[in-house]
Amino acid sequence: MLYNLHFRNHPNYYHRGNKIPLRENPQRISVVTPKGGESAQKLQRRVVDAKQTEKIKNVAYDIAVYEATVGAKSTVSFKKMVTNSIGDSIIVLPCFKNSDGKDLTMTNYLYVKLKREGDFKTLQAIASKFQLKIVEQNKFMPLWYTLTITPETRRTTLEVANEIFETGLFASSFADFSYDALECSYDPQFASQWGLYNDSYTGVDISICSAWNYATGLGIKIAIVDQGIDMAHSDLAANIYSLSYNTETETSPSQLYGSHGTHCAGIAAAVRNNGQQIAGVAPDAKLISVSNSLNGATTMAGKLADGINWA
Repeated sequence: MLYNLHFRNHPNYYHRGNKIPLRENPQRISVVTPKGGESAQKLQRRVVDAKQTEKIKNVAYDIAVYEATVGAKSTVSFKKMVTNSIGDSIIVLPCFKNSDGKDLTMTNYLYVKLKREGDFKTLQAIASKFQLKIVEQNKFMPLWYTLTITPETRRTTLEVANEIFETGLFASSFADFSYDALECSYDPQFASQWGLYNDSYTGVDISICSAWNYATGLGIKIAIVDQGIDMAHSDLAANIYSLSYNTETETSPSQLYGSHGTHCAGIAAAVRNNGQQIAGVAPDAKLISVSNSLNGATTMAGKLADGINWA
């Protein structure tokens, strides 16, 4: 069971080596219990000074978020009551708010990236030190591993992830946070991009919120060989690369022959969290406009090939 619910210093997580501050939400806690066990039911029956605000979907654990009601004597006594309500099979974790004031629910998972394949034994040693379980190796990115804390860890997920990163032995380490689609991206039409995030049907999206923890396209250039990109478009302008090409005239810059290329560019790399329209799959990538009229003229195939080779 985790008793260390408050941070002695201001909480933070590491992003590309920089400390990103978090603010603890003292009225909410995350409670993790084994899936299908009696712990969650016992907890629900005994929690009288709290209300359950949400459940986090997970195949192995029941993760519930509780919020202190007005009648709770204090946040400290509320948390103590929860941790003492059932046995040692539960994990109690703090919840946070980000810089925009959005709730972040910490789960029991963390992600660690090895520097090289041969570092797996080092990961095993770290897991043993903190009494973590290695859940799985990412099948698409084999240097990344998912781990989980246990009741014996006696640290929060965030504390463990930060300590692992600070050893300098690994390329990256960060705690898992659960959030809804609108917290994944604040762009107004993001919730309608069901191919990226779909909370209604499982297995039909690309889990973009989790993917953005690993990569957002930063440092990548994407050439859109199409009818050209509207380079002044409000949801694209910040991601437009400085060079472009027109295959019809074999000169720069590109020309706008229609709207199709702009639509494709938005799917690929529309700016994320600017409060406008949608978010692209790679929202930090740069877009290169390579234009062609696509009107079926002779030598169009050759011109398109020229555009790809120019890019």
